[in-house]
Amino acid sequence: MTEAAWDAALTSVGARLRALEAIRADFEALIALGTGQALEVIAANVGPQLDAIRATIDQLTADAALAEDIVAAINSGSIPASVVAETAARIWLTPTLRDSWNAKQPGDPTLTALAALTVAADRLIYATAPDAFAVSPLTAIARNLLAAATATAMREVMGAAEDEAVTTALGFRLRFDAAQVLTSPQRTQAHDNLGLGDAALANIGTAEGNVVALDGPSRLPSLDGSQLANVVPAIPVRAFATFKWTGTAVEILASAGIASITRNGVGDYTVTFTEAMPSAHYAVTGSIAAAGGSWLLSPLSPSGLGAPSLMTTTQVRVAVYAYGGGFADPTYAAIQIVGG
Repeated sequence: MTEAAWDAALTSVGARLRALEAIRADFEALIALGTGQALEVIAANVGPQLDAIRATIDQLTADAALAEDIVAAINSGSIPASVVAETAARIWLTPTLRDSWNAKQPGDPTLTALAALTVAADRLIYATAPDAFAVSPLTAIARNLLAAATATAMREVMGAAEDEAVTTALGFRLRFDAAQVLTSPQRTQAHDNLGLGDAALANIGTAEGNVVALDGPSRLPSLDGSQLANVVPAIPVRAFATFKWTGTAVEILASAGIASITRNGVGDYTVTFTEAMPSAHYAVTGSIAAAGGSWLLSPLSPSGLGAPSLMTTTQVRVAVYAYGGGFADPTYAAIQIVGG
């Protein structure tokens, strides 16, 4: 090949190479332009979605941390119910946390017992024992009866309208559980129905027509017995005492109506009454227990035969005699004040 041919060939190759470089440059420029536009489209359309996804991931991460804190608080029993209610809709739990949370319910035996029941329509849950429940049928009429606020409403539910005649009759019945106001004819009829005698209609007291009642244990009130027939009048014992001389003091063993017994000397005693006698005309009786001989207790008389030396409504002076031996102190004596 000649030099001219080589020059022509190289010139042609150079021109082609330059044309190829120009095409490549144009293609690269076109690629760069397309890439930039594509990135702009992606940034304009995909970017917000990526931001939303990142925000969701951040929220889920925060919710997971919050869920762990809440479960820990529930396990320790220190979380308010309001916190759970506000966050329950957006809490995500891991299986471990969910199991821990679910384990809380069986910790309450009441809730566990209620959860075990099979309930249905028209059924009532009732307790049979502590933390034990059962289900019973509850009809519509039973619900309406429970909802009734008054006795009249309850009767209407049961179809038992109030009978005025029955109500009136019940109002007149003889009651034993509360006070009752009866008219005179009603009292008479009640008296006859109960089969009571005339005394049931009489008042209690001591006036004419009254029924006499005891005014104390085994004690009648003061009555005028002058009109009583074939009744032996009772002679009241006003006072009594049993006593003895111990050698150093008077010992009263038992008494009623006697305040004290004072020894004035051998066989000489003054008896003082608790209350004054109606008069000084009472009787003094006594009995003596002593070793040997016969003994006598009587009001003391200075001469032995005259009036008593002391016999008033408040005191009496008595002497203890031993026949054939004069005054003596008793080892046991009993004295009674009768009448007066």
